[in-house]
Amino acid sequence: DPGEATAITIPELIAQMTTTEAPVDANADRYLDAVVMNDVAGANYTFNNLILATENATEAGNGITLYGSQVEPSTLGLNKGDKVRVTLYKGLAKVVNYSGMYEVTWCKVEKTGTVTSIPTATIAAADLAKYQGMAVTIANASVAQAGVWASASALSSHTFTADGANFTVFCKQ
Repeated sequence: DPGEATAITIPELIAQMTTTEAPVDANADRYLDAVVMNDVAGANYTFNNLILATENATEAGNGITLYGSQVEPSTLGLNKGDKVRVTLYKGLAKVVNYSGMYEVTWCKVEKTGTVTSIPTATIAAADLAKYQGMAVTIANASVAQAGVWASASALSSHTFTADGANFTVFCKQ
């Protein structure tokens, strides 16, 4: 049926990206199934950003961010581990590598279930950008000073070092 959406994967979406917004498909709706990575219950997420990863993926390039008010995870009642089907509207859904962030706009999200666990990949700090949107463990990471990660009223950031590379973790509540 030409009216039905056809499947697309997160790696296929990432492969389409450039620094200029471009339609995912001008002629047909597309869909993907993924797992929510936002920690809405823990208040560690950014408004209007829905972070998704391919279910059970531990290889780089399987995480993406949906952007816009229509994908606000708290409004949609989504949390980490929820399975979703994302419909990318023909001619409207766009992909862009926005300053290094893999981003998609103009879509509809429907919860389809929940996973029992989310696998993590153990990676080097230098590989963080390749694993964006995915659950990872940074091997041999240490923080220079202990402290309060964040409070209900203040954001916080902490610089870690792993194998000679620094990376910053931003925390909300």
